[in-house]
Amino acid sequence: GWVNVRWDHGEGNSYRVGANGKYDLMVVPDGTRNAPDVKVSFVVAGAGEAINGRYVLVDTQNGRPRYKLEQGQAVMFFQEKWKIAEREGAMGWLYQHAAATSSPPTGPWTVVGDDSGPPPLVFDESEDDILRSPEVGLRVRRGPDWDWQDQDDGGLGITVDIEARLGWVAVRWDHGVENKYRVGADGKYDLIVVGRSVSFEARAPSVASSSGALPVRVTGAGGVGGSVNGWFVQDGMLHGKPRYRQREGTAIIYFSGQWKINDEDDLGGWFYCHHDSAASYPPNGLWSTDGYTGRDADPAPAVRVYETDSYEPQVISELGVPIIGLRVARGPQWCWGDQDGNRLGMTVERGSATEGWVGVRWDNGAENNYRVGAENAYDLITVSPLRVSRAGGRGSQVNGRYVPTETFNGRPKFRQINGSGIIYYDSFWKINFHDDTGGWYYSHPLPNMVPPIGDWTTQGYGGEDADPAPMLMRSFDVGNLVKFVNLDEELWDACPMPKLSPSLGSAYSISSIQGEWFQDRSSRWGPLRAVELSHETAEPPVDWTPAGYDETWVSAEEAEKSKCPICFMVARNALAHECGELFCEDCWVKCQGEDSRCPVCRQEGHEVAPAYANRRAIQRLQIVCPNKCGQVLCLSDKEEHLRSKCGQRPIRCPDCDAEVAAGQLAEHQVRCRENWPVCELCGQRVKNLALHMALQAGDHLVRMVEGLASLREEVKDLRTQNKDLQTRLGKDGEPQDFF
Repeated sequence: GWVNVRWDHGEGNSYRVGANGKYDLMVVPDGTRNAPDVKVSFVVAGAGEAINGRYVLVDTQNGRPRYKLEQGQAVMFFQEKWKIAEREGAMGWLYQHAAATSSPPTGPWTVVGDDSGPPPLVFDESEDDILRSPEVGLRVRRGPDWDWQDQDDGGLGITVDIEARLGWVAVRWDHGVENKYRVGADGKYDLIVVGRSVSFEARAPSVASSSGALPVRVTGAGGVGGSVNGWFVQDGMLHGKPRYRQREGTAIIYFSGQWKINDEDDLGGWFYCHHDSAASYPPNGLWSTDGYTGRDADPAPAVRVYETDSYEPQVISELGVPIIGLRVARGPQWCWGDQDGNRLGMTVERGSATEGWVGVRWDNGAENNYRVGAENAYDLITVSPLRVSRAGGRGSQVNGRYVPTETFNGRPKFRQINGSGIIYYDSFWKINFHDDTGGWYYSHPLPNMVPPIGDWTTQGYGGEDADPAPMLMRSFDVGNLVKFVNLDEELWDACPMPKLSPSLGSAYSISSIQGEWFQDRSSRWGPLRAVELSHETAEPPVDWTPAGYDETWVSAEEAEKSKCPICFMVARNALAHECGELFCEDCWVKCQGEDSRCPVCRQEGHEVAPAYANRRAIQRLQIVCPNKCGQVLCLSDKEEHLRSKCGQRPIRCPDCDAEVAAGQLAEHQVRCRENWPVCELCGQRVKNLALHMALQAGDHLVRMVEGLASLREEVKDLRTQNKDLQTRLGKDGEPQDFF
């Protein structure tokens, strides 16, 4: 139970390795000497219950440290790559990371196979950051003072709201539960920060008005003014600026010489005010009690206008891992001059892009890395297609789908597909029926970085022949996977029946679209205004063929070279134009039906030709199986793979007719047959008992005759035993018949 050790500084001694139940030493990999890179423990979160938890260093394997789950059987080890297995000695492993680092890599790992649940996140405990003050948009996990059982389901969440109570913050966990937690209250800290999510939008969409106006929140008002705290939505205009009413109360926010807040619908008084008379909306920040004669309304509140009407959250990265293939433009924190050439770009993989950065290839050919969390800055915004509907009169020609094509006045400019309409920004957002930035039919006053979702107006157009004004929505296609980001009941008015019953973040595949409503594969309906495009891939319905190939590409950069500028997918049946662009054949035909000009160079009279070399190269591009079976294959092999080779392809169980994955059929049949009825005559489990009885009638008759003979022998024995009992009992009393 003891061992001798010579330390690197020359001294030596004996130490316990089991003596008296004590262990003085810890093994570190060969060659690490003082082992500055060897971490004693790691935390795994976001996977299943058998995997999540704290892993501690136990020994080495293949020259790397090996870790074991402190409260469980799972192990983390290195074998060509870093792996996590459910238990020691397991034949396989559930999760892996390709980095050959000296210690387990932190951040997201990948799933091996399809039965391992969500991918885990690995954290170095020494790098954890306790959340000590409320802040929204942070990715968090349970911290040192956690006392809330399994509210987090052992996973991650995002801070979504700052509570009125000092030292508390609201968290929405990834499995849907939401609650409040301590970040200083009572001297307790329930949360640890593990990253920053730039996909986060505050919960304001759930209180946004149907008119598309920005919601306002008031917090921190005290004394007699405490009743003004809460959410406010626009309720008309006053003196050329929005007037707001409290959603659950009587308070109002209005402009009359200066911005004011009153606790009731009375324009003659106020509790709080802000002197920025030039602000078009209630100014963000602390207000004052100036003008209110009493001293019983302290402290004054903080006001925040939530800019939630951007048509798509700015999903650039999650925990420092960039999302590749997004269409982007320069954002509000851009500080890189004209590197983008005032054009749009696409996020791409670049080896030089470190944590918090992402590569972008701009439409002018330039390429560089940009911040998506590094230095707490975000240089980019995402831009995606839009749809205009409901425009009437002379303006009806602006209805349709729009795609981003370039920038104008520092914001994306959108062009109508199969039309000449444009959406552009010049002092405010405008829609015109043709490519002329000198006029417009419709407008929206908000200075958002992207066109605001919701109802627009005819403000600024001199005529009265363009009513009604349109509504702007995100543009979706059949086959898109969308997720709910807004559960406001007002959005469901007039929704066709039957309706969906979604939770926040739940995803659905679109099978059909009618106006502002979509139908999922269960034939239930939901509002398009309440969803956003999910960055996961969805298998399109069988009867729908997308314009281009929408796959999970092994090399996003190679796929990017063959993308159609109309649908932004890899060109299907590629056609080449003289300007050098590739188009899907269907996209080109649809555009030419409305406008004979090239949708990119805008030149007429030029021909397109089948791009045979490009088509062959596209078919050779490697993709990941859309069924997530883990196979990598050429695009040309996809159809055969899905039809006959994919382990995740759906097939029918011959025993119960249930739909199961092909690779899981054998296991399913074992479970399936355990539920079959048991024949009482022969003891077999059978699928159809009536059919079995009919087919085995002869065998069953023999068994019944044999059983009857056996019963007769048993009866004969019992009668003999009964007679003996009667004889013995008769000696002491009256005989009794026991049988």
